[in-house]
Amino acid sequence: MDICMPSALTGFCFLMLERRIVRRAGEQDRKDGARRRKEIMMNV
Repeated sequence: MDICMPSALTGFCFLMLERRIVRRAGEQDRKDGARRRKEIMMNV
């Protein structure tokens, strides 16, 4: 039992870190898309 708890805690931490990275990447993609659309509208 003693070995399982640190492993579970480490796995949970990595899961939360991965979710945060994926969320930030999605937000950055949306911002980049909005910036590109704005640049296209300014150039037309």
